[in-house]
Amino acid sequence: LAEWYEIICDREADEHGHFTRHDPNWEIGTTMGFRSIAYDMFCLLQAMNLSPKLIARLRHPEQFEGARYELWVAATLARAGFSIEFFDEDDRTSKHGEGIATHAASGKKFWIEAKRRHRIGFDYLQAFLDRLPIKTDAKLVAAAMKKPADDDRLIFIDVNRPPWEGAPGAAPWINAFRKSLNLLERQPAYRDDTNQQAFVMVTNHPYHYLSNTRPDPQQQFFGTMFNMPELNPATLDVDHPAIFELMQSINEHFAIPETFLEGP
Repeated sequence: LAEWYEIICDREADEHGHFTRHDPNWEIGTTMGFRSIAYDMFCLLQAMNLSPKLIARLRHPEQFEGARYELWVAATLARAGFSIEFFDEDDRTSKHGEGIATHAASGKKFWIEAKRRHRIGFDYLQAFLDRLPIKTDAKLVAAAMKKPADDDRLIFIDVNRPPWEGAPGAAPWINAFRKSLNLLERQPAYRDDTNQQAFVMVTNHPYHYLSNTRPDPQQQFFGTMFNMPELNPATLDVDHPAIFELMQSINEHFAIPETFLEGP
């Protein structure tokens, strides 16, 4: 965060330290990465308290990646009209997710898990390989499904891959992820088990892959379902209005809205 802030100062502050030179057209991955955290914190604070433990994890270099994604998930749920009751992170007696999210309009509750594919630093060779249509598995979904849940599962997955510069829905990892998820559904542990179902929100936030000379990277999101063959996507708004509103909100707020703070 300190490195990203220093880059913002170099690009946008005048000789008196005032931020007078911001231009959305100048946005790059690192500056947008910093602003996105500020935006998520702002939205979360408007809806509920910001967990001190989450702040502490953001300050820990080895925990920053995961904590940053959990912050985005919490802020995303808040923007979509959910409240969140976080689980006790210090409880080691059993496996648990991030918490329980309650949709204010309907009262529907969801068990929440957020997982981000981890990378130690940045490997340019691996980044190149990740652009290729190689296998992308759904191990993160499988890991989340092993945790007990009393409510419907809502799983957030960030694939942590380099930016895709082609058509938004044509990134090779998207089709690979869907195929891997389908293979996971066919395993005996999940097949025909109505207790092993989940709504899955898949994202890619590639800010940290870009140098300071590249433009703001394209982010990606798609929603899918795990082990729910009976669900009809065409009637999602009627059958599962909370999930429908969540997906709409993610599409509208995946990046900081251009009109943010312009109105009263």
